[in-house]
Amino acid sequence: MAAMTIATPVALAGARPLKATLSRRAVSARATPVRAAPRGALQVRAAIALDYNAETPMTYNETGKWRENFDLAAWASEVRQVEKELKAEIGEDDVDHLNKILTWANMFYYGGLAVLFATPFLTNIFSFIGGVNPIAAFMMSTAICARWTMVGHHVCHGGYNTAQSENGVVTGRFHRRTFAKGLARRISDWMDWMMPEAWDVEHNHLHHYQVRTSNPIAIRSRRAIAPASARDATPSCLFFSPTRSQRRRPKTKKKQTPDLVASSASFLRQLGESADPDLVERNMKPLRTGNLPMILRYGQVVGLALIWKWFYYAPNTMKEMYQRREREAKKAGEDFENPFKTGELPSTVATVAAGAFKGNFAALGETIKCFAPYALFQFAALPALGYAVGGAQMATGVLLTSILADVITNVHSFIIIATNHVGDDIYRFESETKPRSDDFYLRAVIGSANFRTGGDVNDFFHGWLNYQIEHHMFPDISMKSYQKAQPRIKAICEKHGVPYVQESVWKRLVQLADVMVGKRSMLVWERGD
Repeated sequence: MAAMTIATPVALAGARPLKATLSRRAVSARATPVRAAPRGALQVRAAIALDYNAETPMTYNETGKWRENFDLAAWASEVRQVEKELKAEIGEDDVDHLNKILTWANMFYYGGLAVLFATPFLTNIFSFIGGVNPIAAFMMSTAICARWTMVGHHVCHGGYNTAQSENGVVTGRFHRRTFAKGLARRISDWMDWMMPEAWDVEHNHLHHYQVRTSNPIAIRSRRAIAPASARDATPSCLFFSPTRSQRRRPKTKKKQTPDLVASSASFLRQLGESADPDLVERNMKPLRTGNLPMILRYGQVVGLALIWKWFYYAPNTMKEMYQRREREAKKAGEDFENPFKTGELPSTVATVAAGAFKGNFAALGETIKCFAPYALFQFAALPALGYAVGGAQMATGVLLTSILADVITNVHSFIIIATNHVGDDIYRFESETKPRSDDFYLRAVIGSANFRTGGDVNDFFHGWLNYQIEHHMFPDISMKSYQKAQPRIKAICEKHGVPYVQESVWKRLVQLADVMVGKRSMLVWERGD
């Protein structure tokens, strides 16, 4: 396939009041004929990457017409009122609701273990597939996915902080400051392939804008940056101490600035921007522009879905954490050795292994630290317990069931996570914006897609990520609040003509796969105010 060409700047012809411009890029088997644009419409010269490298001028399609008379300030004012009311309502009812969801997750997990261990005859029933128990695997995977996408996700965003603290003192388990903090709490609160602190950096501070730069977590992401007294008060999900070779070494006696992040707005990014670590279109560039037949490209997408959490996502969160530490060190005039060296491309198990073969064992060591708690429990401790209960046959069945549970978790989470911000009806952005600005709220809508919403059972199996639009508008509210917010935000968007994408998760999965292989391309918002 021909390489994708970035569209040329848009010429505005009477559009108001937004200054932002956009383009549509596509891959097509045929050139699109030039059509005359209606008066006042946005005129675009877009470069279309065709099989024969042709460039065809074209007018912008109907997707952009909503912007012609759009009153951004009025729309954003109504959105802010919803946010204000929702945050004022968060209380014990929201915590009770979270506890209910956690109870459901625990019932699935421990129920799966009960099916696996308390009914050894099932091992014989499934002996033709090596003793693996698909019922137990499904139940365990549902719980593992729920603990991440619902409990860990919303707690680490601070959605329950106001209900779990009083006068600045943490009063409950589900406060961002203490949840999953330290090894013991990581194991009890949220044990997964990912290191919570690394995920916090990658997701909360790079995929999302850090909207509260005065918050210590936006200032300190590493242990060495503050004394123990300050560290204890920092609301991070988990602190992680760098190795001796990675500790910062001062170049000068320059006084350290405590607000490192706030002093460098370039550290802060939002979804769909060039520095967003979850920007699928950029991350999949080698596949999109390669020479593989289309069927093999789709095959790679399927393969990635089976292993993506440990193969790609967990190592890449580590990379993003260390890149952030490196930027902070440079800002403070200090040296810092970053073990993850993949440039703009994501870090994976493959790149870590390749680095080890070249003598870079630091990245391998950090990745092992990231993986160890979950891997040892799921694939060593549980099979050992199986051996104690039923011997070698049971141990084998438990191990294979744990592996299958992990595969199902990968597929489930891939479907409900990777699809959130991808499609030929979703924008990516070639400029930054300001947190809590009018444009910030708008980008959350046009850069995201919702799935079917409503009802705890439906939302549970969607991982509560079916409220992606509202989540990027208001990242620090409770799950229950999203159920209240969604119909109100959708109504406001319909009132003002703002495109609000909400479809079946399966339709969004098709969009995702097509973008990953280069069959479709996202809309591009080239400049913004």
